Amino acid sequence: MTPSVDITAISRRSARPRWRIKALALVLMTALTLIAAELLSDVLFAAIVSPQLAARRADPDHYYRVSADPLLGYELAPGTQIHRNERDLLINSHGLRGAEPVTNKAAPRFAVLGDSVTFGIQQSEDQTISRLMEAQLRHVCGSSVEVLNLGVPGYGAQEVGELLRTRAKPLAVDGIVYLLNLNDFARRNSLWEGADSGLYRMYSPPWLKLPFFLQKALYRWKKGGKDDGMMPSLDWYRWLIDGTFDATIAEIVAMDAWARTASIGFSVSIMPSGVALSGGQNALADQQRRIDEALRSHGVAVVDDSRPFMDRRKLFDDTDHLTDLGNQVAATLLVGVLASTQPELLARAGCHGGSTTAERPISERTNMRADGR
Repeated sequence: MTPSVDITAISRRSARPRWRIKALALVLMTALTLIAAELLSDVLFAAIVSPQLAARRADPDHYYRVSADPLLGYELAPGTQIHRNERDLLINSHGLRGAEPVTNKAAPRFAVLGDSVTFGIQQSEDQTISRLMEAQLRHVCGSSVEVLNLGVPGYGAQEVGELLRTRAKPLAVDGIVYLLNLNDFARRNSLWEGADSGLYRMYSPPWLKLPFFLQKALYRWKKGGKDDGMMPSLDWYRWLIDGTFDATIAEIVAMDAWARTASIGFSVSIMPSGVALSGGQNALADQQRRIDEALRSHGVAVVDDSRPFMDRRKLFDDTDHLTDLGNQVAATLLVGVLASTQPELLARAGCHGGSTTAERPISERTNMRADGR
């Protein structure tokens, strides 16, 4: 009797090698496509992006340099002096904007920590937030009070934290206010990299160019914009904050812990985005409240008051930075932050509680939230 042959089983066995071959071919095709795309991206980066970044570095008004600290990537170039269009910019020997700190301080020394808003990227030296704060404090505390500018354009919370840890103690800073800009939630080497206008990649080019271009495309699509694309969109801010919320809060909490260990006063003031302010309302108040509550839950001294900034047209420019008038408002607010969160340092500075502005005494300022509570 002739044995039966299982045709179905034979077909299945013969089909398996074909599927394996097809799968292997698909993997190889995908790999070759990615390699080709990476090679093309490398050519585009070399032909377009690199020359643009090199031209910016060669600009005589460029005031940055590569940093020996890999966590910073780049830093302000010490000794830079620029005088253009009635704007004075001075980088001192410590790599900070402003004049040299006095050698033997006679009063507590304060500092404002932050990014391009703190730095005063649109302002001349006498209109930076730190200088305006210093003038107000000297009015009520005496001429020995100093306020240093620890702001660097493009730094996010990661870099701001590193700047704090490496500069505050050598400069004998006693009290610090971190002016937390919402775009400080940007994070390098992630989907949310990009709030530095290319400064980081100017000094640290990406190893793989294809992921870089894909990330930039997503970032710019999310950023959108108002007012001819200069102002970032509300959706971008929400995407940015949601994407790095836990990591950024952890970084700020670590700053506070370090400052406590170093016996340095530390406070956070949340800076509203101009694009969110309209009709007396803050469209990102919920995000600011979320940040405020997270920091408070970890014992960080934080002030969240958007009300002084509601006149967006006068206080913000078309890049969402503060105008000169906006800096004056911010300086007054931050003096109030010091008064409400670090009063013992102001007392040591000899502040007599007088009025820093025509509005109200610094002793009357209190912690406020974005919604005024």
